[in-house]
Parts: sequence; structure tokens; C-alpha cells
Amino acid sequence: MSNEDTKIEDMLRHYKLPGPPIELKNRIFQSKEKRWNRTWLAAAASILLAAGIGLIWQISGKQANSEPNDNGAVQIELAVTRAGQASQLLAVADFFARQSEGQDHAREIYHEVAQSFPDLNAGIQAQLRLKTY
Repeated sequence: MSNEDTKIEDMLRHYKLPGPPIELKNRIFQSKEKRWNRTWLAAAASILLAAGIGLIWQISGKQANSEPNDNGAVQIELAVTRAGQASQLLAVADFFARQSEGQDHAREIYHEVAQSFPDLNAGIQAQLRLKTY
């Protein structure tokens, strides 16, 4: 390496490029923040609810077999599970109803919920939503 190359390298080591302005950093990082859509949060909550109910169902099934005299608790758990399923289906139908091409599918789910759960709040809500279509 020549003497002149060494001088140039020494000069370049003394200089450091400045970083971007703080305003630019703030704009970049604000635009990359995750913005969760409420619909996706509702769908995730429904999935977690269904998984939790399934877990409770499995645990209660094992306990119900070991304690046959506890029919009241089993009936309560069945009622809670049924209400959870109805609410989950209603939330899914609401999700499809808000989509531009999901109106027909939402109507089918509302109809199914209204027929399967007429005694629950979700069934009544589904009947009301069918009337608005």
C-alpha cells in the first residue's frame, strides 16, 4: 500500500457520518407500529374461548366419570359450554357480515345460530340480525 493510501485511510477514520434526524426516526418507527384490527382481536378471543371451554370440557368429563353424583355441576358446565359456542358462532357471523363478500355466509351462520340456540341470547341476537337483512 502506498503512503498516500495510508494518509487517505487515516483521514477517513476521523470522520463519522451523522445519523438520521430524530424526527425521521420517530416517523419511521411510528409507521411500523402494529395496529390490531378489532375484528382480528375478537376472532383471537373467540378461539381462546373455544380452547378454554374444550379444556374445561375434557377435565370435567374425567371428573364426571369419577363422581357420578355430581349431575348439577355437569349440567351447568354443559349450559356454559353451549352458551360459549353460541356466542362464538355469533361473533364469527358478525365478522363475516362486516366483510364485503361475506354477507351470504353471515346470513347462513345467523340462521344456524337462530335455529340451534333459540333459548339463548346469541340465538335471539341472530334472529334480530336476520330481520335486518
